[in-house]
Amino acid sequence: MRTPVHTRAQRFKVPASLARSPAGAVLAVAAGALVYAGVTGKAPVPAWLRARFPHTDERGLLVIVRAVTIQRARDELYAFWRDFGNLPRFMGYLHDAEIVEDHSGSLIRWRSLPGAQVPNRGEVRFQDAPAGRGTEVRLRFEYDPPAGVVGATLAQALGRGADRQVRESLRNFKQLMEAGEIPTNDGQPMGSCHAGR
Repeated sequence: MRTPVHTRAQRFKVPASLARSPAGAVLAVAAGALVYAGVTGKAPVPAWLRARFPHTDERGLLVIVRAVTIQRARDELYAFWRDFGNLPRFMGYLHDAEIVEDHSGSLIRWRSLPGAQVPNRGEVRFQDAPAGRGTEVRLRFEYDPPAGVVGATLAQALGRGADRQVRESLRNFKQLMEAGEIPTNDGQPMGSCHAGR
């Protein structure tokens, strides 16, 4: 039995199947090449894949923009989001920030406080969806990742990046506002699909 491979900080484990498998080594090299290509733009990457990598704005901040349509009135969604005591109910990450612009029913814009661990700013917009189908909630998040663009790209490739957090927060907000709860499998017993064996 092999022991997990650890970094000096003892933070990451390489799955045993990758550590032993030639296919795993090829997969790791290919993933590294894709991350490099996506970050530097020095190798052709299909547009569908490039869209999955973080991109920067003119100031060098990484930018994430995501939207969701929610079957609720714009003013109701704005009021719920604007009550900052509600944010921990659907967001897994929160930063100390200040509101820099606020338009009732349509826009909340913020920026992190000086000295923030992850300097950031962002906005959430609430717009009526076409054909009376609820409200489009569009979240824009700009941040300066501690590990730079390469670290942010790697985190995103591993499914732990800020893009995933933004998508999960919007999905949780939608579920909470439409269904009144966020379904989870926390506390559920783990069972087998092999009933009768």
